Amino acid sequence: MKFLISVPASNLLDGLAVVATGSGLKWKVAQVPMTFLMEEARKNVRYENAELKVLSANLKPPVGAKLVFGQPKTARLWIDTKPYAANRFISGLAVILQEIQNEVGGVLGYVLAFPDGRCLRVAAADVYTYCENARLLGRPAVQNMQYVSAANGTAPHLKNYEGRTVPVYIHRRRAVNAEKAVAAPKAPEAVPVPEKPTAQTVFTPEQLEVLGRGKQEGVDIRVYANPAYSPKHMDVIRNILVHKKDPSLLLNPKLPEHLVSFYGHDIVSGADIRPYFNPAYTVKQAMQVKLGVIRGLDVSVYASPTTDGDEMEQIRVRMDADMWSGITP
Repeated sequence: MKFLISVPASNLLDGLAVVATGSGLKWKVAQVPMTFLMEEARKNVRYENAELKVLSANLKPPVGAKLVFGQPKTARLWIDTKPYAANRFISGLAVILQEIQNEVGGVLGYVLAFPDGRCLRVAAADVYTYCENARLLGRPAVQNMQYVSAANGTAPHLKNYEGRTVPVYIHRRRAVNAEKAVAAPKAPEAVPVPEKPTAQTVFTPEQLEVLGRGKQEGVDIRVYANPAYSPKHMDVIRNILVHKKDPSLLLNPKLPEHLVSFYGHDIVSGADIRPYFNPAYTVKQAMQVKLGVIRGLDVSVYASPTTDGDEMEQIRVRMDADMWSGITP
């Protein structure tokens, strides 16, 4: 079996995805090129939590499709994540690979994979605590199951999304011999179990400082209370919120920090960054597209992450000169 753990935020095919392969209690997590996923899509390889599809060069992506990788007018990879939200595949969430049950259907624990390559067997109670702490921070903890907190006498638990089911592994009891009674069931093998999450264990001191500052300033710190953000990334979002601007375009934890600072400054200044926003740009590329937008140029001529920043500048300068060449004093 295969699970798609995470994909890059960029819509290009030159990044790396994270994939888990295995079954039962034996799994491996590895990075693979996005071109590998394209080949998997061509071969109709099954993934348990997503469908990989190839869009022909003349075919437009379906309405609402989010994870489409490749250049326009070429064959592209579309990752259909239904019923999961597409952003769950780029926001650093854990993925449930296997639910471990006893012979009567009681949940003992889960096998979890993380985008950083970890694969752990974790006791059910610890997973629920992890999910509850994430819920209190206003964010999900796992990509492919829904956490239901304790309420009205119902114990906390995870449930499947409609149309997608996490595989179940039955941990069976073993008989000692034919004459003796069946031995008591053993718990899953001892594995590293995450400590009970608290703000001090989830966040670094630098991240906690930015959260505390935002709380003092009266902003909604849940917007950036994500340990996947660097302290700098958190601080840029905090500053945007302080100035009552919308940080939505900068909420991807994988957005390079130099772009976070560049775009964050412009958002605070009141600029609409959408015409020159692209997570795959370098700062110089973003600047050249921004200058072209300000000058009223057709930036689509050079606004591509594959065009070098210096080349962008040369094209922009030529276009700007041509635009004004016909005007005489």
